[in-house]
Amino acid sequence: MSDKCKFSTYGYACGKSVEHGRYLCEEHASSKCSSCGQPATHGCDFCGQFVCGMPLCEECTYGTDDSKPSGNWGFLNHIHVSKPEFADKHENRRLREELASTIEELINSRAKRIAELRGGRAACPVCGNEERGQGGYLSCECPSTPTQWSVEP
Repeated sequence: MSDKCKFSTYGYACGKSVEHGRYLCEEHASSKCSSCGQPATHGCDFCGQFVCGMPLCEECTYGTDDSKPSGNWGFLNHIHVSKPEFADKHENRRLREELASTIEELINSRAKRIAELRGGRAACPVCGNEERGQGGYLSCECPSTPTQWSVEP
């Protein structure tokens, strides 16, 4: 007896054969939740004109949002959202990922700026002078200090 895929939408399981010990076929094992991005376990059961079927995880569900445009015909105001008990967890994960991305961009821009300054390719941040004197230092006589140069973008 072969195992069958348990991914279901509107009460109907996929039914494709799976390896022993697995419960999702290859197609559904790679599906991500359309709301939060976690691995999906089932399809959205919302039935408008047709069954929605978008992949969802156990922590997300569907709902209605009257404040947004009505969407596709048959799916008026239909949305996918985190269940209330998981909403904070999903929001925190999203904010952490956004913060990590912002920090990475900031670090990369600062590292690039420092490399430009050390490589002698950057202009003076005060007057814009690019002339270099002996030893590769800027030849301007602005009141700024090198510590300001390495901090300012």
